[in-house]
Amino acid sequence: MARARGPGATLKDIAQATGVSLMTVQRAVSGHRLVAVATRQLVLDAAERLGYRPNAFARAIRRGSFDSIGLLTSSDLGRSNLTLPLLDGIEDVLAARGKYLLHARMTDPQLLDEQLMPRLLGQTMIDGLLIKYDNRIPARMPELIERYRIPAIWINVKLAHDCVRPDDLALGEAGTKHLIDLGHRRIGYVDFSYDVDNPDEHYSSFDRFEGYRRAMDAAGLAVRSVRGRRLEPEARRQAAHGLLAGRDGATAAVCYGNNGAWVVRQTALALGRTLPGECSLLTLDGSFPAYLEIPLTGGRIDQRTMGRTATELLLEKLRRPERRLDPVLLPVTIVDEGSTGAAR
Repeated sequence: MARARGPGATLKDIAQATGVSLMTVQRAVSGHRLVAVATRQLVLDAAERLGYRPNAFARAIRRGSFDSIGLLTSSDLGRSNLTLPLLDGIEDVLAARGKYLLHARMTDPQLLDEQLMPRLLGQTMIDGLLIKYDNRIPARMPELIERYRIPAIWINVKLAHDCVRPDDLALGEAGTKHLIDLGHRRIGYVDFSYDVDNPDEHYSSFDRFEGYRRAMDAAGLAVRSVRGRRLEPEARRQAAHGLLAGRDGATAAVCYGNNGAWVVRQTALALGRTLPGECSLLTLDGSFPAYLEIPLTGGRIDQRTMGRTATELLLEKLRRPERRLDPVLLPVTIVDEGSTGAAR
């Protein structure tokens, strides 16, 4: 019996150990249907005993596919928000297709390196890219992806093609309409997450506010907004106080996210206004950190579905890399968790 060998055993070693021709061994390990069952088992048993490991790179070159995709993110964590449900959605699709995920986290200078994109596909051995780069995207990055014809799908980015994102405009509109349907007529909008004077901020800041504005205009109601990431904590509290206080103060607030929701909630309580009895609060961010203390009525974005959809779209693009795919807008829902009530 041939002596077992460590990793590095070749197909020729297996042929010598089994007395089977090299061509038959090649067919057996690749699953060729013309190899007899008994012969295939003989070869596979010898391959395991000898410690044979197939050359994945060579096999990928022959097939023209590495069976792997890359997830590209920024090294600045504030610009690439990865959630576990999003990653689960990506893995759901890849596992079902027998494919793998590689994560590449890059700095801005790395992303703008002329040779980065070719290296990502060639040296890292991936077939295409999922890009989770939420805001302040380096201007030349999309240009380099186009130039080198990198099959890529952007996640949670607003582009004319090859992207998957929530319908944030519909989210802002639906959240505001929820309050209008409860009888509220003085509804404020609060966003302390983004600098609204910077057009490079994440698109959702602008789309959610536009959805709020459209709902208010359709109902013939006045827009009342407090927006600005650069406001200091005391300035935020004063702005929320000005929105809620007085006989003409807002009876409800739509908040872009949890930063604003926290400030509005604390301000309402300081004014002696109970939630939801005297002040209704709705957040368009569906995740609730512990500091909020209570669940809030608000938007739900299915991150797992977003991951699945983006991955399926990328696999579709890999079949025809030259084709530009239409953007996919994911539906959103408003879930009532008890922080909104009828206007008094």
